[in-house]
Amino acid sequence: MVVKCRIVVGGEGARRAREGGTIIFNKWVRKVEGSPSPGDLVEVVDDRGEIIGYGLYEEIGPTAIRMMFHYEHPLDLWEALVMRFERALGKRKITKYYETGFYRLINSDGDMMPGLIVDVYNDIAVIQSSSQAFDTILESIVDALLEVLGGELAVYNKSVQRSRRDIGLPLVSGFLKGSKGGTVIREGGALFYVDVVKGQKTGFFLDQRENRIEIESLVEANSRILDIFSYTGGFGIHAFIGGGREVVFIEEDPHAINILKKNLKLNGAEGKVIEGDAWGALRNLISSGELFDVVIVDPPAFIQSKENYAKGIQAYQYIYKYSLKLLKPGGLVFLSSCSYFLGRKEFVKLIHRVLTDLGREYSFLGSIRGCAKDHTQHAPSTYLEYLKAVYAVVY
Repeated sequence: MVVKCRIVVGGEGARRAREGGTIIFNKWVRKVEGSPSPGDLVEVVDDRGEIIGYGLYEEIGPTAIRMMFHYEHPLDLWEALVMRFERALGKRKITKYYETGFYRLINSDGDMMPGLIVDVYNDIAVIQSSSQAFDTILESIVDALLEVLGGELAVYNKSVQRSRRDIGLPLVSGFLKGSKGGTVIREGGALFYVDVVKGQKTGFFLDQRENRIEIESLVEANSRILDIFSYTGGFGIHAFIGGGREVVFIEEDPHAINILKKNLKLNGAEGKVIEGDAWGALRNLISSGELFDVVIVDPPAFIQSKENYAKGIQAYQYIYKYSLKLLKPGGLVFLSSCSYFLGRKEFVKLIHRVLTDLGREYSFLGSIRGCAKDHTQHAPSTYLEYLKAVYAVVY
């Protein structure tokens, strides 16, 4: 074994790690044997000296170790990275996402690399790190990606999340390899231009992939569609391809609007773009007596913490209520929330309360939907279950 440093973890930390936990906090560390540096692969043991697994050591923030293996003994860091990337790629091949050319390759804890996201768009990979450990070994991560994915690949580091600032890490972005910043992907029957440099998240909202594609089969011919918080037009363009007659998009990000218009041309689609905040746009549409056959509401996370839960709930109630006022009786609505702090049960209750207040009967089409299959899950890491969405017919 090349892994030389050993971390002794006790109490709750040892118990959680044995149950599959991926994060070991500083408060659970009993002893550090050796002199590990951030990014080193270390052996994790309990108070009795029994091996729990292997993870990456770090010194910034509350986290001491990010677990990568519970049952196996990687020889060194290189083997650990290649094994994780190969297994992640294998899962994307099983789901057939690999064949599409774009997919989430690493979904943090879901692929046993807690604190790391890697999204692939054709010949561009985008890395997001929220960890000192992964920051330190970025060069090795790029080399391992090239080893596993092969071919010519541009790699962009987009580690600009708010969570980095919270633990004292700088916001960083830039190319680690190559310089290609945009590409066109095909999702279902639609084409989309992805700008990994200026776009939100890693350039596209991959988590809603299956929900966007599904609307193609749900829209009836000649439907009038309203796509609120449309970003670069994902849902609305799929709805148009499914048979929509007219699509109205509401978006306030100027860069997203430019790409939205480019995507309309890519798909030979027609649409009206309302540039500005959704709240004002909805009020104007309601006062004008507008009605739509399909309404899509995919807002940002209104609940960013437990402290602003009540305020966030009010924001969801408002946006759902006024969006539904624009839906014709018997129309189709898509309602979504990406707030981790809003659970599935609370999400359903919220929708029920809004529709009851409006005096409208409704039925969900199927169950509550979550992330696309490339957003792999890890049972102890419940934060990965942040996305809730539903299609409903409302009378």
